[in-house]
Amino acid sequence: KSVTHFGQSSLYGAKYTEIDLTGFSPDTFFGGYLFRYCPITSVNFGEIRTLGAYMFANTPLESVEIPSTVEHIGSSAFANCSSLKTVALPDSITEISDNCFYSCKVLESINLDNIIKVGVNAFAYCSAFVNVNLPNLTVMGNGAFFDCNYLQYASIPKMTYLPENAFRDCTRLEGVSVPLVTTIGK
Repeated sequence: KSVTHFGQSSLYGAKYTEIDLTGFSPDTFFGGYLFRYCPITSVNFGEIRTLGAYMFANTPLESVEIPSTVEHIGSSAFANCSSLKTVALPDSITEISDNCFYSCKVLESINLDNIIKVGVNAFAYCSAFVNVNLPNLTVMGNGAFFDCNYLQYASIPKMTYLPENAFRDCTRLEGVSVPLVTTIGK
């Protein structure tokens, strides 16, 4: 495919239900807000390297399998995807950007084993989380798991600093294992 650049919001709100990005060069630029508010139910990512900010925000995606070619997921890329239940992340993803999965209220399955950094409000309002295991996480943004009201347990063995509001309003939280934490909040 000959298109090498999709500008910001260029397909925002279009009526696409299926997206097939195969055939695009890995260097194709996909601007922010590209498919926001589109009624997308499936995505084939092809070999792209970057998912732009808000790229799939506010879409009805239920499941996403991000390929190993993806190196970066932009902020709020899947924010407010109210039907998103499962996300398969490749080993190439080690950071979850700010607000990336904000308010994905039914998100219950995502492998975070390779994640070393979680941004501000990255999983805020992800109500379906019950247990979170982040064995390699060393940096967490404020409010990362804010109001995950079904979250019962979190294990973060490598963290030394727990930021403000990290688990605020997680009303069912029974335990957090952070054996190396020396500072909480400011």
